[in-house]
Amino acid sequence: MAITEPQTIVVFARNRPFFGAQVTMFAILWQLKQLYPQATLKVVVRAGAFAFLRQLPWVDHVIQADTFKDELAAIDASCSLMVSLHATSLKHCLLALLRRPAQRISYNGRFGLDWVWTQNCTQNVGLYRAEDHLALLRPLIPVDAYAVSCACLESLANAELRASLALERRLTIMPGAGEGEFKKWGIENFLAAAEQCLQQDLVDKVCFVLGPDEDKECERVKRWHLIDKAELLERPPLPDLCALVQASTLVLTNDCGPSHIAQGSNVPVVAIFDETKPEWFWKRPNAVCLIPEL
Repeated sequence: MAITEPQTIVVFARNRPFFGAQVTMFAILWQLKQLYPQATLKVVVRAGAFAFLRQLPWVDHVIQADTFKDELAAIDASCSLMVSLHATSLKHCLLALLRRPAQRISYNGRFGLDWVWTQNCTQNVGLYRAEDHLALLRPLIPVDAYAVSCACLESLANAELRASLALERRLTIMPGAGEGEFKKWGIENFLAAAEQCLQQDLVDKVCFVLGPDEDKECERVKRWHLIDKAELLERPPLPDLCALVQASTLVLTNDCGPSHIAQGSNVPVVAIFDETKPEWFWKRPNAVCLIPEL
């Protein structure tokens, strides 16, 4: 059963700056705001790891905290619910002890300090990260993780653009991977797959989503002989990316940041990974993970 609505909720977010790592935190933040709509929701994170969290309309404040003192100051007297998404941090146990909000939620298994948390659960690295984060809220409310994620990302989308894009059958391709070439299936493979889909009349258009590290892929797409059937979205705003994904007939993607918008949305996904990564691939209906042979 949910507690009385807190005045302030403080969430200590993971500090990885990568887009995908941030996207997997969206759903738990959205669910907290749905559960306690009148509460002030604060997210505490280090510099460099808050770019997309600041774009979330349901987050009231994103606080940059680079020191222990900064993090401690973020838990003021109005905070009665603290959530830590850090699975192994002893520092956050100490923060919870020093401030002692009425409700303290995190993962367990930290050297006998589980008693610090009023609710806790075991981190499951075999679960997709967003689903594992949402498991922390199950003592407060029943959670259907996939339904929560879909609703969260639908609320972010540019609804007008989504309706317009949905008028055509669209294959969305995400061929990038900011962490390195080892994650990339290769633009030629993506172009061949796109050509097959067009030739078999499965889609009307192919949209390529390209980020800041995909200049080579962008230039190759521009020289594609089927460019008249293609669209390029370079560094799209978050609402436009959500709209495109949700209006797609299929998303074909590398293991990359934007793939997590697709994985958490109600859309068919084929994801190409270099190895099995259950923490970063959501095994859910209409989603397939492929690992090409070398």
